Amino acid sequence: MKAILRAVLVTSFAFTSTTAFALEKVKIGILNGASAFISLVADGKGYLKEAGIEADFIIFDSGAKMIPSIATGGLDIGIGAASSALYNAVGRGMGVKIVADALRNSPGVGQSVMVRADLLESGQVKSLKDLKGKTFAITAFASSEAASLDRAMRSVGYTFDDVEKLYAGFPDHVIAFQNKAIDAALTGEPFATLSADKGVARPLMMVGEYYPNQETSVMMFANSFGDQKRELGIKFLQAYLRATSAYLAARKDGFLTGPGAEEIVSLLAERSSIKNVALLKRMRANGIDPEGNLNLDALESDFAFFKARGQIESAVKVSDAIDLSFIKAAQQRMKP
Repeated sequence: MKAILRAVLVTSFAFTSTTAFALEKVKIGILNGASAFISLVADGKGYLKEAGIEADFIIFDSGAKMIPSIATGGLDIGIGAASSALYNAVGRGMGVKIVADALRNSPGVGQSVMVRADLLESGQVKSLKDLKGKTFAITAFASSEAASLDRAMRSVGYTFDDVEKLYAGFPDHVIAFQNKAIDAALTGEPFATLSADKGVARPLMMVGEYYPNQETSVMMFANSFGDQKRELGIKFLQAYLRATSAYLAARKDGFLTGPGAEEIVSLLAERSSIKNVALLKRMRANGIDPEGNLNLDALESDFAFFKARGQIESAVKVSDAIDLSFIKAAQQRMKP
């Protein structure tokens, strides 16, 4: 009897050990920038592992390039901009849904309107109104930055068409300022801080001052989460909300200098493209909703800009691209 009991216990232990620690691999598309921070914190602090998830991060150079991979099963999750490419993909029946907030221009954090230092020092540019006719850098024509630029110029009586555009990624903004190829730019971190460090540009204002809580990046789920992996999607968002809470607790006055910031900064220096710990502390932190809620009004506003510019190819609506059931389920589980 003792021998039988020992055999049963050993078999039982082996079974529970393998099942308890079996992780399901989830492929996550990220950009090489701040929009990936919360997911990297979730992985670094072990929250994803506790949810039974092994994260496989795959870096893309644009959110639009993630969408075909999400639609065909190459990615489970994508974190990038809610661009016209996303809505067009949904309109063509591709399996992708926006499920949660990933990055937003909250007041005091996020992207900046950067202006060339010599234009500010000479007094040629004192406000947004002085940017009429100037060369303005944004990441792409079909991007949230384009909609943001339109909102900025409309706030002073002009439009997107009243500035000259140069389309370039954030890293290229620093070089463009140095070469005086641009007068202004909508720039994300750390490139806004790097431009200021080099003395080539300074912030005129934060985007959150004229467009509070604009959604600059969203979390997208593949259709597989809506079918056989729904529970896994909810668990991922629970881990994501835990990481969001830790990240926001580490913020103080718009910078990562609050309680627990040392650990957060260390994790980001290890896992993100920004290896300089001092830079991570000096640059503006991210904006994100504490509960992962989307700013639906901002998404509708940006969509209207894309549609007015002829970038939307079908009768798709913003609501067609959104599934809030995952984040609501994760929030409900987080309440206790």
